[in-house]
Amino acid sequence: MGVIRVYLVVWLIVYCFPEATGLSSGCPVSEQLDLTDGIVDRKGAIRYAGNIYPPEEYLIEPPKSAGGSGRYYSCVCARRKCVYVCCYFVNRTNCEESSLLRLNRTVAGVTRVSWAVENLQEIELRNSTDYWLIYADPPAWANTLGHVLRIDGHEGELIADGSFAYGEKVYASRTYCINPVDGDDSMVHVWIKETDEHLEMHHWHSLGMIVSLPFLIATLIVYALIPELRNIPGKSLMCYVFSLTASYVTMILIKRSVVTISSVWCSAIGYLCYLSLMSSFFWLNLMAFDIYWTFGGHRRRTTDPGLFRMYCGYAYGFPVLFLLVALLADYSDLMDVKLRPGFGDGQCLFKSEQLISFVYLYLPLVVLVSVNMFFFISTAVKIAIIERATATALQGESGRHGAYANERNRFGLYVRLFVVMGITWTFEFVTWVIGERNWMVHMADICNCVSGVFIFFLFVWKRKVWLLLQQRLRGKKVIKRTQPLFSVSAPSRMTSVT
Repeated sequence: MGVIRVYLVVWLIVYCFPEATGLSSGCPVSEQLDLTDGIVDRKGAIRYAGNIYPPEEYLIEPPKSAGGSGRYYSCVCARRKCVYVCCYFVNRTNCEESSLLRLNRTVAGVTRVSWAVENLQEIELRNSTDYWLIYADPPAWANTLGHVLRIDGHEGELIADGSFAYGEKVYASRTYCINPVDGDDSMVHVWIKETDEHLEMHHWHSLGMIVSLPFLIATLIVYALIPELRNIPGKSLMCYVFSLTASYVTMILIKRSVVTISSVWCSAIGYLCYLSLMSSFFWLNLMAFDIYWTFGGHRRRTTDPGLFRMYCGYAYGFPVLFLLVALLADYSDLMDVKLRPGFGDGQCLFKSEQLISFVYLYLPLVVLVSVNMFFFISTAVKIAIIERATATALQGESGRHGAYANERNRFGLYVRLFVVMGITWTFEFVTWVIGERNWMVHMADICNCVSGVFIFFLFVWKRKVWLLLQQRLRGKKVIKRTQPLFSVSAPSRMTSVT
């Protein structure tokens, strides 16, 4: 009778006042340890698997039917430090507790992020009495939309309380999971579901790209309709805008989670996004070179098909080369594992690790932006020299003066385009290096996303372009002017997209 009375008292306390136990609502099914087969002593404690669970450390689930027996369970994470394990991201199968994969892990004995690593100790998590491995999805993932980020284990630190520190944040045990790899003694991968902050950032980025798309498409249509705009500078701009449009479309699909991460389409869209993004960088580089070449006094026809084919070979060839390197790294053993970009491996684009981001994005970007700066600074110096040396002579030759003014105007347009597309990316690279993101970085991101609007107003929203468009749509011939929209002058070649 004494044991029965203890049962009743414990059941009434736990069932009617669960918050008093600290186990009320914060125990997901994955963290519930079934104690029904344990032995209850006179004090209400349950002995199970060599451990003793006092009444305040377990709950009683009422029977589901009349005459049935209730279920005793404890929230194991209240006693141990829980670590979630998810293997299916690698082999697409559920993890098994009988798995032979080892889970050795260095644990930091600190509980803050801005720390000097101390008290490190190697722990075999599977056999540790302090940690409890749960083979399931982290509970927080069920209510969080977005992408799953893969992080190499060495880039973060498992903290002694079971949380995981990465960058400036600490992720609680229910928000991340680890992924052991066969034949490796270390925790190789950590998976983190993107937070609300990440999701909100993706929302605004994709929204900016959606706003940009009509302007980019309008720019392409206008330049395709007007033959006078389709010289080498105009075609270069069209190719740049086309690459930018393709990168925006694919990034919108990725950021809006249109495709599932596990699908083949995710990898394909990731590779296409990378190819188009790199192509836009190289076309911007070619536009900077073209204006630099123009003011260098080099002659050529503005519609030279051979030269434009060379431009295409450069602007599309190098991005294809970068893509082939990424494919070889992902699908062959020719490169070190640390250099695998991981397209479609938990994310559609490449991994967000520092080494991967630097090798596949920021390194070529910084090189191209630096070269562009050289081209623009050199061109600006040449313009200043030309204006001082030929100001009087050009005043008496309206044709040459008009052509020179057109080219100078085109240089100004390219510089502004470079500021929008180049400087913002450079600023993002600097903040990526120092590891700090603030409102200025987000402003730079937004400027990149809405660059289609800037491009439209720089190159299309012009009186000359609208006059040509009206004449083209009405089927009228272009009226000849004394100051042509596009011209070639001697001794230097002069073309314009203005």
